[in-house]
Amino acid sequence: MPIQVTLMADASGAYEFRIPLQYSVDGSTYANMGSSSVNISFNGVTAQTIVTNIPTHGVGYIKIPFLTNVTASINVTNATIKGAVNWNAPAAIN
Repeated sequence: MPIQVTLMADASGAYEFRIPLQYSVDGSTYANMGSSSVNISFNGVTAQTIVTNIPTHGVGYIKIPFLTNVTASINVTNATIKGAVNWNAPAAIN
């Protein structure tokens, strides 16, 4: 599933931001489900937009329980995360 992440730091340098993911097949039970995360690298004091893919593992529900600023020495500002409103898997070719 594609997501678009926009991040900006309050100081110059190279930084890392982590988006943890939890999965569910029914949309209500996330406990004991396998979890993973997506790491985003960015730099500088200018807003940067990154588009990346989240592995769905075939489930219908993905939750972002919290966000992690891996580089604790800086502040992340103006962060936005957007998911595709209408996305489809590639059609089968016969």
